[in-house]
Amino acid sequence: MAPRYSSLPTNEAHAHEAEERDEIQPEPGSKKGKMFAAIAILISVAGLSAAAIIPAVRDTVFSSNLESTKETLKPSNELERRTGRKLNDGIFENLVRVHSPTTLELESGNHAIFHVETIPHSGEMIQVNTERASSVEHTFTETGKHVVKVEVSYNDGSSQTFVYSVISKVIRVELRDLNAEDRHIYFEALSTFQFTTQSDGVAAYGKKYKSLEYLLRQHLYGAADKPGDLW
Repeated sequence: MAPRYSSLPTNEAHAHEAEERDEIQPEPGSKKGKMFAAIAILISVAGLSAAAIIPAVRDTVFSSNLESTKETLKPSNELERRTGRKLNDGIFENLVRVHSPTTLELESGNHAIFHVETIPHSGEMIQVNTERASSVEHTFTETGKHVVKVEVSYNDGSSQTFVYSVISKVIRVELRDLNAEDRHIYFEALSTFQFTTQSDGVAAYGKKYKSLEYLLRQHLYGAADKPGDLW
């Protein structure tokens, strides 16, 4: 049975297709034939050249950035290194503890210059180290999102700058996990809170100070408020 797309018998269809091919293809020795051959050669050469050049260009572009694209900031403090646990179990990326000395380094160990934003969203940057180092120590004194810029140097003499966001928060720590210095600071603050009066505390530390006496009085006022059970 002849194919659906052909109205001619099979043998006649093949003969007809052969005649069409002969009409399309020029004779080898003719001018038209030479022109077709030249075009075919040019296309082949262009294709081979492109196949050879494009991968080379692609590899050159990626190889120049291959090392730099893997740079990852790794902040940590003494508590994390001692316990082997990331702050907040690593849920937040680049989370640091305010008022706690923090080591800033790159996972690659490459040497770099570190710049840190002192106040969140202020744009005020300080240069932490003057000579390139694999790690530096910095204490964040304000809570919020800080910008950290790192200028990385590579063995081939090239360098690149990376920008990271570091979030500084007040993070509570289990009492038994505190080191001796932090534990001493905690108990000193607790003693000040308990034995320094409200007026003396405001004079010494500012209007945001709240003594144990003040908070206890506020609690009693609320508990004894008849219009509603506020506590």
